[in-house]
Amino acid sequence: MPELQKLHRKQRVVLLCTSISVFAVLNILIALIMSQAILAIQNAIMFSCFFSCLCVFAVIALLLINDNYQEEKQKAELLRSTNQLIALNYQELYANRKEIARRIHDFNHHIKALEVLASQEHADKTAQYTHSLLKTSYAEKHFCKSGNNIIDAVINCKAAEAETLSIPFQYSVELPHPIEIDQVDICAILSNQIDNAFEASQQLSDTTKRNVSVKIWVKNDSTLFFRVENYVDADPLISNPNLQTTKADSQELHGLGLQNIADTAKKYGGALRSSYQDHYFVSTAFVCLNPF
Repeated sequence: MPELQKLHRKQRVVLLCTSISVFAVLNILIALIMSQAILAIQNAIMFSCFFSCLCVFAVIALLLINDNYQEEKQKAELLRSTNQLIALNYQELYANRKEIARRIHDFNHHIKALEVLASQEHADKTAQYTHSLLKTSYAEKHFCKSGNNIIDAVINCKAAEAETLSIPFQYSVELPHPIEIDQVDICAILSNQIDNAFEASQQLSDTTKRNVSVKIWVKNDSTLFFRVENYVDADPLISNPNLQTTKADSQELHGLGLQNIADTAKKYGGALRSSYQDHYFVSTAFVCLNPF
């Protein structure tokens, strides 16, 4: 019984139906044999041969189903491990960026203090030099502070990446209350959506058209939405309706991004929707905050 509990629900249903069928057929065969009629015995033998073949095919089908289940399970575990590493990486990058921002802020304070001291000592050249340093001030970044650590980490890291790639990046996050969803799953949805938008933006020959925007909000306190838009020259759904990856190494983890988003959203009773609106490709994923 413990081993049977490990089987998938569909497999247990198939096994139950097969067992009931075996029981019913055996009762019929026993009844025919007990009748001691030659014709009945012949029919019983033919029936048993047919049923034996049927059972063999049923076992083969069950094995194939089990093999497919195990393959899907391994893929899910692989994606889960990958998502955990990605989430950890974003959190570490975000922590590093906050530490750098703090040090820059402290550095400006130190320079200001040095300028005051130099002015008091009438060291005009020193004051002039420190004043010029303060003019070349490090612009303090406006970090996303939504109240959700992983969303902040992904948004802030992707904002820095967008700056490196020369892609204008805007975001809007409205979370009225804490989100009770696994941070790894949030990272899996949001990071893959933005990565896809960046990849599409880099393919634009006119760099001035590049633009990516992210909007995250909660509707009716029950559904969390992730919406990512990026400019495109033409509707990709016409030439590639299934949005299959165009990368040469698509047999590896590439190409699993969209499936990862869809599977993660489905886990919480949600889904992934892709659309095209006025030269913008829109990826919208939603999850139910109370799926059960």
